[in-house]
Amino acid sequence: MNHPFPHFDSLRFEELAVRALDGRLNDAERLELDRWVASSAEARRALASILEVESGLRWTHGARSVGGPLTPAPYACRNAPRRLPLVGRLALGFVLAAGLAGVAWLGAPHLLGGAIATKPTAGEIVGDVASLSVDGRWSSGADGLSRRGQLRLGETLWLERGAIELRLRSGVVAQLEAPVVLEMVSLDCARMLKGRMTVDVPKGAEGFRVETSAAEVIDLGTTFRVDVTEAGDTDVVVFQGTVDVRPSSEQVGVKDEKQRLLTGEALRVGGDGTLSRIVNVRRDSLAADSPEIVIREVRDNIVRGETRKYYEIVSRGMREDAKAFVDRKHEWNGMSDVGLPPYLQGGDYVKTFNDDKVTDHLRITVSLARPAAVYLLVDDRVQRPQWLVDDFEDTGDDIGVDEAPRAAIDDRVLGVGAAIAIDQVHSVWRRKSPSGEPFTIGPPGVSTDTDEEGVKSRLNMFGIVAVPLAQK
Repeated sequence: MNHPFPHFDSLRFEELAVRALDGRLNDAERLELDRWVASSAEARRALASILEVESGLRWTHGARSVGGPLTPAPYACRNAPRRLPLVGRLALGFVLAAGLAGVAWLGAPHLLGGAIATKPTAGEIVGDVASLSVDGRWSSGADGLSRRGQLRLGETLWLERGAIELRLRSGVVAQLEAPVVLEMVSLDCARMLKGRMTVDVPKGAEGFRVETSAAEVIDLGTTFRVDVTEAGDTDVVVFQGTVDVRPSSEQVGVKDEKQRLLTGEALRVGGDGTLSRIVNVRRDSLAADSPEIVIREVRDNIVRGETRKYYEIVSRGMREDAKAFVDRKHEWNGMSDVGLPPYLQGGDYVKTFNDDKVTDHLRITVSLARPAAVYLLVDDRVQRPQWLVDDFEDTGDDIGVDEAPRAAIDDRVLGVGAAIAIDQVHSVWRRKSPSGEPFTIGPPGVSTDTDEEGVKSRLNMFGIVAVPLAQK
């Protein structure tokens, strides 16, 4: 992408921000500010810093939960004229809403501009906010009214620390992880400037939308996550169901083509409109250098563009009824009432893609965060590949797979707990990585009954579990 401004001019950007806060931008200046935000990651970071200052001022001066409404957004998610490019509307909408509402509440000149605004009227309550962590700290609006735990239409939510849950009146539930800047444009549309949000959309509330500077994400009945990075990229991950992702049509050289993502697929929309695969996803919010993490990341040798599948890493998640694959609802279970082998319980594990059992050239590389014992859970119907025999040892233990129904005529149901409704048996193989070195596994083995037509499609892909090695 050819940037309209090769170097970021912080003084000029601040001048434009001041004029925006004062409401004094002419058309040329408005376009200039929009181009800065669209083309410069540094400009986007500066814009986010302005919002963080606003959030800090609100917290310091008393708006500790939800306060008053913000200035109405200059556009809505649906059926609204697009007078400005998407990035510009996002930037100006957030700057004006944050700056002017902050001035109205503080009753003093704004930090950057000295604009004085009239306090807007209250909006409709769209949802409830509750903390998911002891250190959760958020603010919204600006008039300091005591309406703790409520979010109103048009307000912008600043999550400075921790995690919160937002329950909308429509039934949509969103979990947000700091730092987040998010505006509720309508009951079924949120606009994110930064941060991470995982959204669970129930039946009947389909169509919920999330807008960012790089893309629009449209739910089709699902659980999905949107992550707006510091660089301005938008990551979309589908945990269950289907979403449509539409890159911003105003990005230079980008076609306004809808991308459909299914369960187990993920996509990064770059700030410049480029699309790329996200290889591994961590469902929890642990930092990469956390002492809790054992599996750092998972990679494979699939050529870019051939797939949008991801590996899901679940920290400390191995337990009875743990979901085995990203593309199936199958579950891991103990073979007897005793349950899973004790050494597997509470381990980090990887939800692989069950369809990969037929990918005969697949190679998976696992990177560890610390010394670990690594276990592979291998379908007993698979011929043991040579790499498995060479690098792993059979523990002699087994683990069961409770398989979800494959079709409407399949009358199986998932059981709850150990030894209930076990359909297949997997052997547990082990190797130790005393220095935490990465290792490569694959390709999957072939069926022990190669003469049966289609038997390989009925196999299960192997699972991966890792637990810390005891330090001497």
